[in-house]
Amino acid sequence: MATSIDFETLLDVLDGLPVGIAATSQNIPIYANRQGLAHAALPAGQRDAALTGRTINVQQFSLSIGGVLHQVRLSLDVTEQRALEDELFRRAYFDDLTGLPNRSLLERSVAALTASDPEQTFALAFLDLDGFKNINDYYGHAVGDALLVKVAQRLSGELRPFDLMARVGGDEFVLLLSPSGPMEEIAARVEHFLSRLKEPYFIEGSEILTSASVGVSLYPADGRSYDALCSNADRAMYRIKGTTKGSVQFFSPGVDHAASERTKIEQRLRLAVRDRRLRCAYQPKIDFRSNEIVGVEVLLRWMDEEGVIHPPGDFVNLGDRLITSQPDAD
Repeated sequence: MATSIDFETLLDVLDGLPVGIAATSQNIPIYANRQGLAHAALPAGQRDAALTGRTINVQQFSLSIGGVLHQVRLSLDVTEQRALEDELFRRAYFDDLTGLPNRSLLERSVAALTASDPEQTFALAFLDLDGFKNINDYYGHAVGDALLVKVAQRLSGELRPFDLMARVGGDEFVLLLSPSGPMEEIAARVEHFLSRLKEPYFIEGSEILTSASVGVSLYPADGRSYDALCSNADRAMYRIKGTTKGSVQFFSPGVDHAASERTKIEQRLRLAVRDRRLRCAYQPKIDFRSNEIVGVEVLLRWMDEEGVIHPPGDFVNLGDRLITSQPDAD
């Protein structure tokens, strides 16, 4: 059953809506509700406009009534909605601790670069802080977090307009250097970042020194996808970290072979930890003057699945990280 409503009641209902409604015909105002009048000062042609510190969304369209064209404008306060959208975007694409772009935004940025101009060149530099776990253990996690923030602030201040710095892991950062230029120029840029990173940090009364090992991959020479470039930069970084920490390594096929060997040894060593094939060898310490045993030196040995005994130099660099990551490492 239809219910009739008088005109004055309809106007009251329209005035109570949170949506602003305003209509004109031949540039002459013919109607506006309360919110429409409040939003009358909004500039024309803007989808989102600012009014007294609030964000107002404006929709405009034409409507023909009786052959006469009318312009109708709807406006709505979307301040809270936009704030929520911004927060969701920040959480999705930015690191909470440092405020840097995260892995997702880095991946989108690389995809955008390759899609816009497949022939341009750029570099990915994968930075891993040296000894960060020791800093965390000695100074505490609060100082460790503060160090990460200061590293992010210092290095991001050295970026060029089209460069990008992202945090992709606990103490891992990636520099997207675009455009990259010749390899010598890239090396000089990365060395500059390393030089700035090595300068002292003063946190809670302590002077902290750190460095980073860096692996670099180049587009398109070292890969045409984000995954390939990151993987190759990561391999180069681990290669230099295992030999000369605090230095730079560009990806090359030789690095790829070394990384494959490293991965193979890692997997074998994980199995050795699981199967308890790491042994202690005890070597007596003898006082040559008295010919008496005065102590014992404990040496770590790895007996592999074929019964071959490996000295520490073959695995200790990997073993320290792998053993501490095992749930039964104690």
